[in-house]
Amino acid sequence: MHAVADLEDVDAEHVFTEAAARNIEVMPLSAYYYGGGEKANALLLDSARASGGDPAGMWRLAAAIDAARRSQ
Repeated sequence: MHAVADLEDVDAEHVFTEAAARNIEVMPLSAYYYGGGEKANALLLDSARASGGDPAGMWRLAAAIDAARRSQ
């Protein structure tokens, strides 16, 4: 199962980079777009990996979002 997290005041590409540095797997939704037009500023989350996984993962993702926000 997947979930989409819309982001405000922070770029999804920056969050992706910061999350990868923290060993968090997310993907900017824009990676799945083809062609022109406005792309969503959102992340694709794989919730199947969350079950039984690292409960601190969401805290690390929050830290990645904060770091990306500060670096803009």
